[in-house]
Amino acid sequence: MARRSGIRRLLWILILCTGFSLTVIQAKGLIEYFRSNPTAQTIRIESRARVEYPEITVCPGVTWNFTALKLLNVTGFSAYNSIWSDLFQELLNISVLEALNSYSLWDLSKIVVLCTFPINPQNYEYYRCSPRDGYTWINGSRVYETEAGYWRETRIVNWSGSNSPLKYCYTFHVKSSLRMRLSSISPVMEFALSFKDSIDESGDFGEPYYEIRIDSPDEPFTAVRNVTSSGKTFFLLGERSYMLSLSLKYYEFLPSGSKCNGDEEYDYKKCLETALVEYMNEAPCIQPSVLPIKHDQAATMRHCNTSQDQTDFINFYDELHEDFDPGCPRKCKRKTYNVIQLDDPDIPLRHYGMIKLNTPTAEVEIVEEHSLTSLEQFLSSIGGMVGLYLGVSLLGVYECLEILAIWVRIRLLRAQIIRANL
Repeated sequence: MARRSGIRRLLWILILCTGFSLTVIQAKGLIEYFRSNPTAQTIRIESRARVEYPEITVCPGVTWNFTALKLLNVTGFSAYNSIWSDLFQELLNISVLEALNSYSLWDLSKIVVLCTFPINPQNYEYYRCSPRDGYTWINGSRVYETEAGYWRETRIVNWSGSNSPLKYCYTFHVKSSLRMRLSSISPVMEFALSFKDSIDESGDFGEPYYEIRIDSPDEPFTAVRNVTSSGKTFFLLGERSYMLSLSLKYYEFLPSGSKCNGDEEYDYKKCLETALVEYMNEAPCIQPSVLPIKHDQAATMRHCNTSQDQTDFINFYDELHEDFDPGCPRKCKRKTYNVIQLDDPDIPLRHYGMIKLNTPTAEVEIVEEHSLTSLEQFLSSIGGMVGLYLGVSLLGVYECLEILAIWVRIRLLRAQIIRANL
């Protein structure tokens, strides 16, 4: 009996020590987790009928207008060398940037030749987004108004080589009153792009293509290489047609955990534009006829008059792309568009390419971030472990008392037996 009690005592001591050790180890790990991860995320799935359209940006891959160059009987390489040797300026009395502007693809009406938003395809009802009515000049950029929204121009100077010395990109902003249907296998938007002015007969620049970007309005295309976004990029070749299938994900981050701006009225895009204008104030000179700048700002700054001025300006602009940090946090509540590219069976006409967008699922994924740093949540998280240890401890105390009672009874019984034998 005594031997059995000793074994039981040893087992319970072992259980108590093991439970205590596990509790200490788990509590230590949990504390370290809270120190390094003050937030946690939950994910839920919701179904929705309509959502906001993304922003669609179109950029020519090679931006020389080869139709215009052919009229001068020059190639892209010879035009590039002639521009930087001041030959174009002497012959045409224009500046370097104006020469680049004149022989680049910038006329959106000759790039986007078809653009529609189907409303009721069975009855052939569409909103048109083709830039057919010309443009207006707003804050140094061309803006093309359409039934479904507007195209806004963005210009990028590329100092690295003759492939795209001056690139024009156009972003389509859909009217806020138009909402994108979810769970639609048929296209919710489609547009055709022309390659007629992009064909290089010399073959020096390879096959022409367009760069297509799908961005969220919460994280728009900025045309600054150093400022990235969660948008997706695709490439369209001539006589190809692609279906881009969209799905949505919403993020709701905490300002402290993700260093984002929690103000619902915060405009991330406006913050970027303001920071860019302030940065451009340090430019050695400006060329408002080629690169965008606000008119009130243009009136107070020196214009680029010589080739050296424009070389200095392009060097400054190139440094902007590499080093510019606007200091603008993202919005805490924002959406992203996941995109899957699929081949479309409809073959477009020669020298054209087609992009279609659809939304095959109505489900959207919502990621919410939650703070885990409060005392109540911390105690709630470790309470289970503390309770386990206390439970094991109380059972151990009870067992020890039971063993002690048995031991006392045995001693008393032995004492009575000894007295009876005396």
